[in-house]
Amino acid sequence: MPVLEEQEQIQARDEALEAIAKKLGVCAERGKRFAELTSLRVGGAIDWVISPKTEEEAAAVVYVLDQAGIGWRALGCGSNVLADDGEHHYVVLSLSDLKGEVIFDARESRLAPAIHCRVCALMLLARGYRESKDSVEFPGQLAAHCG
Repeated sequence: MPVLEEQEQIQARDEALEAIAKKLGVCAERGKRFAELTSLRVGGAIDWVISPKTEEEAAAVVYVLDQAGIGWRALGCGSNVLADDGEHHYVVLSLSDLKGEVIFDARESRLAPAIHCRVCALMLLARGYRESKDSVEFPGQLAAHCG
Protein backbone atom coordinates (compact mmCIF):
# COMPACT_ATOMS: atom_id res chain seq x y z
CA MET A 1 0.00 0.00 0.00
CA PRO A 2 1.41 3.42 -0.88
CA VAL A 3 2.44 5.55 2.10
CA LEU A 4 -0.02 8.35 1.31
CA GLU A 5 -2.95 5.94 1.12
CA GLU A 6 -1.93 4.34 4.43
CA GLN A 7 -1.69 7.75 6.11
CA GLU A 8 -5.17 8.65 4.84
CA GLN A 9 -6.58 5.41 6.25
CA ILE A 10 -4.93 6.05 9.61
CA GLN A 11 -6.30 9.60 9.66
CA ALA A 12 -9.82 8.34 8.85
CA ARG A 13 -9.51 5.69 11.61
CA ASP A 14 -8.30 8.31 14.09
CA GLU A 15 -11.21 10.63 13.28
CA ALA A 16 -13.65 7.73 13.67
CA LEU A 17 -12.11 6.78 17.04
CA GLU A 18 -12.37 10.35 18.31
CA ALA A 19 -16.04 10.41 17.34
CA ILE A 20 -16.69 6.99 18.91
CA ALA A 21 -15.03 7.99 22.20
CA LYS A 22 -16.97 11.24 22.33
CA LYS A 23 -20.29 9.56 21.49
CA LEU A 24 -19.82 6.80 24.08
CA GLY A 25 -18.20 9.03 26.71
CA VAL A 26 -15.16 6.80 27.18
CA CYS A 27 -11.56 7.78 27.80
CA ALA A 28 -9.47 7.47 24.61
CA GLU A 29 -5.78 8.33 24.72
CA ARG A 30 -3.20 8.49 21.94
CA GLY A 31 0.47 7.62 22.18
CA LYS A 32 0.37 5.90 25.56
CA ARG A 33 3.16 3.34 26.00
CA PHE A 34 2.73 -0.34 26.82
CA ALA A 35 5.35 0.28 29.52
CA GLU A 36 2.71 2.32 31.39
CA LEU A 37 0.19 -0.51 31.23
CA THR A 38 2.13 -3.69 31.97
CA SER A 39 3.69 -5.15 35.09
CA LEU A 40 7.03 -5.65 33.32
CA ARG A 41 7.11 -1.94 32.38
CA VAL A 42 8.28 -2.55 28.83
CA GLY A 43 6.75 -1.73 25.47
CA GLY A 44 6.46 1.05 22.96
CA ALA A 45 3.82 3.58 21.94
CA ILE A 46 0.27 2.47 21.15
CA ASP A 47 -1.81 4.42 18.65
CA TRP A 48 -4.93 4.40 20.85
CA VAL A 49 -5.87 3.15 24.31
CA ILE A 50 -9.58 3.13 25.10
CA SER A 51 -10.44 2.65 28.79
CA PRO A 52 -14.10 1.99 29.55
CA LYS A 53 -15.14 2.17 33.20
CA THR A 54 -18.19 -0.10 33.10
CA GLU A 55 -19.07 -3.39 31.47
CA GLU A 56 -21.78 -1.65 29.47
CA GLU A 57 -19.30 0.91 28.12
CA ALA A 58 -16.87 -1.85 27.19
CA ALA A 59 -19.56 -3.82 25.37
CA ALA A 60 -20.67 -0.69 23.52
CA VAL A 61 -17.08 0.09 22.49
CA VAL A 62 -16.55 -3.45 21.19
CA TYR A 63 -19.82 -3.32 19.27
CA VAL A 64 -19.12 0.07 17.66
CA LEU A 65 -15.51 -0.80 16.80
CA ASP A 66 -16.67 -4.04 15.18
CA GLN A 67 -19.38 -2.18 13.24
CA ALA A 68 -16.82 0.37 12.04
CA GLY A 69 -14.37 -2.35 11.03
CA ILE A 70 -11.73 -1.08 13.45
CA GLY A 71 -9.59 -3.84 14.92
CA TRP A 72 -8.83 -3.87 18.63
CA ARG A 73 -6.90 -5.90 21.17
CA ALA A 74 -7.91 -6.33 24.78
CA LEU A 75 -5.53 -5.76 27.67
CA GLY A 76 -6.44 -6.73 31.22
CA CYS A 77 -4.22 -5.70 34.10
CA GLY A 78 -1.04 -6.09 32.05
CA SER A 79 0.55 -9.03 33.81
CA ASN A 80 2.12 -11.73 31.63
CA VAL A 81 2.32 -9.27 28.73
CA LEU A 82 5.60 -8.66 26.97
CA ALA A 83 5.36 -5.94 24.31
CA ASP A 84 8.30 -4.81 22.23
CA ASP A 85 9.59 -1.25 22.33
CA GLY A 86 8.46 -0.50 18.77
CA GLU A 87 5.29 1.32 17.79
CA HIS A 88 1.99 -0.54 18.02
CA HIS A 89 -0.38 0.71 15.33
CA TYR A 90 -3.69 -0.52 16.70
CA VAL A 91 -6.34 0.11 19.34
CA VAL A 92 -5.92 -1.36 22.81
CA LEU A 93 -9.07 -1.81 24.86
CA SER A 94 -7.78 -1.44 28.43
CA LEU A 95 -10.00 -3.38 30.82
CA SER A 96 -7.94 -2.90 33.96
CA ASP A 97 -10.53 -0.67 35.65
CA LEU A 98 -13.35 -3.22 35.38
CA LYS A 99 -14.04 -5.34 38.45
CA GLY A 100 -16.13 -8.46 38.88
CA GLU A 101 -16.54 -11.88 40.42
CA VAL A 102 -17.35 -15.44 39.43
CA ILE A 103 -20.88 -16.52 40.34
CA PHE A 104 -22.02 -20.15 40.49
CA ASP A 105 -25.43 -21.59 41.23
CA ALA A 106 -27.14 -24.94 40.66
CA ARG A 107 -28.44 -24.11 37.17
CA GLU A 108 -25.74 -22.04 35.53
CA SER A 109 -22.29 -20.56 35.79
CA ARG A 110 -21.99 -16.84 35.36
CA LEU A 111 -18.76 -15.00 34.86
CA ALA A 112 -18.47 -11.29 35.38
CA PRO A 113 -16.50 -9.76 32.50
CA ALA A 114 -13.63 -8.62 34.72
CA ILE A 115 -12.63 -12.19 35.51
CA HIS A 116 -10.36 -14.41 33.37
CA CYS A 117 -12.64 -14.38 30.31
CA ARG A 118 -13.42 -10.67 30.18
CA VAL A 119 -12.93 -10.42 26.42
CA CYS A 120 -15.24 -13.36 25.77
CA ALA A 121 -17.91 -11.74 27.93
CA LEU A 122 -17.60 -8.40 26.14
CA MET A 123 -17.92 -10.04 22.76
CA LEU A 124 -21.05 -11.86 23.94
CA LEU A 125 -22.57 -8.68 25.32
CA ALA A 126 -21.82 -6.84 22.09
CA ARG A 127 -23.52 -9.59 20.12
CA GLY A 128 -26.69 -9.49 22.22
CA TYR A 129 -26.42 -12.43 24.63
CA ARG A 130 -28.52 -12.23 27.78
CA GLU A 131 -27.21 -10.10 30.59
CA SER A 132 -28.08 -10.27 34.27
CA LYS A 133 -27.42 -7.52 36.83
CA ASP A 134 -23.61 -7.73 37.01
CA SER A 135 -22.70 -10.63 34.78
CA VAL A 136 -23.17 -12.34 31.48
CA GLU A 137 -24.95 -15.68 31.41
CA PHE A 138 -22.91 -18.18 29.41
CA PRO A 139 -24.22 -21.31 27.75
CA GLY A 140 -22.67 -24.38 29.46
CA GLN A 141 -20.15 -25.26 26.74
CA LEU A 142 -18.89 -21.71 26.49
CA ALA A 143 -18.53 -21.39 30.27
CA ALA A 144 -16.36 -24.51 30.29
CA HIS A 145 -14.03 -23.01 27.69
CA CYS A 146 -13.78 -19.64 29.42
CA GLY A 147 -12.81 -20.91 32.85
